[in-house]
Amino acid sequence: MYPDNTTHDGRPRMAQAATPDGTPPLLVVEDDAEMAALLRRGLTAEGYDVTVAADGLQGLVAASRTPPVLAVLDVMLSGMSGFELCRRLRELIPSGIIVMLAQDLA
Repeated sequence: MYPDNTTHDGRPRMAQAATPDGTPPLLVVEDDAEMAALLRRGLTAEGYDVTVAADGLQGLVAASRTPPVLAVLDVMLSGMSGFELCRRLRELIPSGIIVMLAQDLA
């Protein structure tokens, strides 16, 4: 994070939002409904307020409403790849982004 709370190109960074109950917000962008539900269940059990988005655009909208402390992204998304989403979220999320690489071997 930049010490003056700006992005690498000098634009102001979005303020870190918190949920009303103080639970850390977390964003999951996953187009597989079963995987998204599994991630939501597990991360909620660990004390996060989880928002799930099914594609990159929904993820950007969700992150701009409530900037998460962390984002978990699927790489293989329709419309916008997880890598492109990661690049765009870097301006919104000062903490970190986890990119999931998975392949169905069935």
